Amino acid sequence: MKGVSRRERFLAALVVLVAAVATYGLARLRPAMRRIEAARAAAADAEARLAAIHWPQAPADPKALAWELAEVESERAALDAKLAELGSRFAQPGDATLRMEILALAQRTGVSIRETVPCPEEERAAGSERPLWRWTVEAPYGPLVSFLEGLGRLGRAATVLGFDVRAPETSSGRLRAVLVLAL
Repeated sequence: MKGVSRRERFLAALVVLVAAVATYGLARLRPAMRRIEAARAAAADAEARLAAIHWPQAPADPKALAWELAEVESERAALDAKLAELGSRFAQPGDATLRMEILALAQRTGVSIRETVPCPEEERAAGSERPLWRWTVEAPYGPLVSFLEGLGRLGRAATVLGFDVRAPETSSGRLRAVLVLAL
C-alpha cells in the first residue's frame, strides 16, 4: 500500500467504520421500527372499533328532552288509568277475602270471569242483608260444574241465589253462566 496516502487510508477506514455503525444501527432499528408500525396499526384498529360503536347521544335541544319526558309521562298516566280500570273490576265493596277466594277458585277450575256488577234492585227486592252481585262466567261444561261445586263448598259465605246457563258459543264450545251471588 505504498501508493496510498495516509489520508486516503484514514478516509477508507472512516467509510468502513461508518458503514459498520450504519449496519449495526439499522439492525437495531428494524425491530423498533416493526414495533412502532405494529403500535400504529393497533391504534388505527382501536380507533376504527371505537368509531363503529353507536354511542347514545344526548339530545342537543333540552326542549326535545322535555318533550320526550312529557310523552313518557302521558303514556304512564294512560297505563295507570287502564290498570285502575282493570283493578276496579273486582274492587267492589263487600267481603274482599271472599271475592279473592272465588277468583282463586275460578283460576283453579279454568273458569273465565267476564264481569261482576252489583244488583242493588234485586238486593232490595230480596230483602237481603248481604250485597248481591251478578257474575258472568264462561267455561266448558266440566270446569263450570267444578266451579259451581266449589262455590257450594264455600257454604254460607257465598250463596248462589240463582244462575242462568246460556247456550254454548258457536266455535269455542264454552258455556256462559250468569250467577247471582250474595256476598
